Amino acid sequence: MTDQRGFTLLEVMVAVAILGIGLTAIAGGVGMSVRATSLAAGYERARQVADSQLSLFLAERPERESTQDGDVDGVHWELTAEPDPEQESRLHIVITASFYASGGERTFTLETQETIRKLPKTIQTTETS
Repeated sequence: MTDQRGFTLLEVMVAVAILGIGLTAIAGGVGMSVRATSLAAGYERARQVADSQLSLFLAERPERESTQDGDVDGVHWELTAEPDPEQESRLHIVITASFYASGGERTFTLETQETIRKLPKTIQTTETS
């Protein structure tokens, strides 16, 4: 009888197969994680652009319906403001931001309402000496 130590070829092959399966699963998980992170970053960029354009529109103190669009940082945005059919004193504002990510075009939409503000006419005063 010989006293041999070590692993048989079959044990080594099984260990290599298990290691290969594990590494494949890890690599697939990392790939899915990178795609999900990229998609989340795209949605966040679209949200920031939509929020920024909505803030700029509201800062102009809108009085009536309007349609605007543009492109910022790879995001195409479209804003529409129309009188609310249920309340004529309110604007219904929708802004849609679109961007391309893995799998095609993605869209992010913000919707809000704003009271229509009638701006007073400016009054000029003159000083007398």
